[in-house]
Amino acid sequence: MTVAELLGFAAAQYERWSKDEEARLVAKFRLPREKKISELSRGNLALLALVMAMAHDPELVLLDECTSGMDAIFRAEFDRTVIDTLHEAKRTVIFASHQIRELEFLCDWVGIIHEGKLLLEMPVEELKAAVKSVRIECGDENGPPFLPTEISRQRLGREWLVTVRNASLLPASIPGARIQEVIDLGLEQIFVALLSDKEERP
Repeated sequence: MTVAELLGFAAAQYERWSKDEEARLVAKFRLPREKKISELSRGNLALLALVMAMAHDPELVLLDECTSGMDAIFRAEFDRTVIDTLHEAKRTVIFASHQIRELEFLCDWVGIIHEGKLLLEMPVEELKAAVKSVRIECGDENGPPFLPTEISRQRLGREWLVTVRNASLLPASIPGARIQEVIDLGLEQIFVALLSDKEERP
């Protein structure tokens, strides 16, 4: 099939298919209607799929690994295009992806799934405000006392880097130790810390 033929086939499956929206998105994404599907690039295939997902006026759009196989430059362009398009349409979008760094900038709410179980779900900014790394100076060979909601710790000479799940519960002072710095973490670092904690605990 060509792009036009596939869109015609898809349109027949939906009562609410909008030819105007289809035409607008095809023009916006600069998709060649006469080209065969097999001749499209990975990026254009993803954009064509987005046209098919949007033209029937859905309440919810699920994008599952939609940037898989794209190079970094096209992935960034695709992300901007998708966000602009879905923002214009005022749609709820669920991204399922392993590209965690991208999700930090695309999403306002995140859920982390491990072995089929939802570990947590909350606003991205709330999660980043909660999970922090703390740099602690401590002369004791065993390190500082265990901190509330501690996930992991790593020794760095006379200092320790401790990651906690809820930074609001950090004590003002630690016996025999001194907090040097509280470090903000990116979404990918938080993901790794939470999953590492899950792997280590029964």
